Amino acid sequence: MADKVAPKKAVTQGTQGAQGVQTAPKAEKLVEDLVLAVPAFKALEVPQPLQDFYWKLVPRISLDETSWRLLDAFSAPDVNAERVAEIIRCNPYYENFLVQAIKALGAKEVPSLEAGVVLLGMQNTRALVVGIQMFRTVKGVHPPVLKDGKLGFSPKDFLKYAMKTDDALTARKSREGDIAFAAGVVFDMLIMIANEYSEDKAKLVVLIEQVWAHGFRTAQIALEIAQDLPDFGYRRYLIPTCMLHDVGKILMALLVPGYTGFVEDCQKSGVTRAVRVYAETTRFGLNHITLGALAMHYFKMFQPVRKAILFHHEPFLLKTRNKDLHQLANLVCLGSNVANHFKKTENVDDPIIVNWKSLELSGLDYDKADLMAAVSRVQL
Repeated sequence: MADKVAPKKAVTQGTQGAQGVQTAPKAEKLVEDLVLAVPAFKALEVPQPLQDFYWKLVPRISLDETSWRLLDAFSAPDVNAERVAEIIRCNPYYENFLVQAIKALGAKEVPSLEAGVVLLGMQNTRALVVGIQMFRTVKGVHPPVLKDGKLGFSPKDFLKYAMKTDDALTARKSREGDIAFAAGVVFDMLIMIANEYSEDKAKLVVLIEQVWAHGFRTAQIALEIAQDLPDFGYRRYLIPTCMLHDVGKILMALLVPGYTGFVEDCQKSGVTRAVRVYAETTRFGLNHITLGALAMHYFKMFQPVRKAILFHHEPFLLKTRNKDLHQLANLVCLGSNVANHFKKTENVDDPIIVNWKSLELSGLDYDKADLMAAVSRVQL
């Protein structure tokens, strides 16, 4: 009789121990776990201001897509009531407020949304939608509505920097007023956040005004210099980039108690910019330049200029990467330098020019005579 053959045991994917006992299969390690297990990686700490930026500020500065689409539409020369109505129609929430605003003017019926935009006025429509969205985003509540259906506040009251920027450029007959309006909205959001949540509102309001004033002055100077650069491809973004290049200072002040005092001490000490940035990074683990560039991701119209803001003190780092961004960063850096040391001169040997064309701009091919001529045209 043939020997009986023992049945084969089922094959498993586990491993057999020393006593022949089947063990559970080993779980594959994720790449993330392997990286986190590296001792040097464990030693890294995320700076507190950066943590607070994502947890506390990002939800307050992330405007709804409707607002950014509307602001972007107004920055185009061919914007019309049909385009504005098309954007608002995608969000019934704002469409309802628009209809109520038109009825408040005395209109019994609104024949069409396009007609409503014309009746209210395109600029007023922009202010209404952006103002309401800003109120909701910053405060986290719906805007108050009175019994007759009217808004309990005027949206224009929250858009003072946007309106001031637009009016200033309109007075100078500049074509870039509408995209600059969007940059002004950023300042309006930040001042609303300061008034709503900051414990040191007075100092923050002063800082916001200083940053806006320096940014707008930088923009005026950079515009004149850019006239001599016919091949400059990022002309559309020049004013907002100049206006927002130091916005990280406001963000740092919102996040770090005592930051405004640090800025004041640095200004009084007279130390160089490089030393100030080093001291800021060492003390807080982050500097305003990096934070300002990060914030551009959430100010959606200005995402393309993040690197120009990040390297506006070191524009040479963009020289081999992107010609237009390199030129933009150069203009912001040069405009800021001139704004800080403003003087109209006709002497090519004037020491002030060394302050304008500092070492970080050594690779900028721009003649001294042309620079003096551009500065002489500036009307501050």
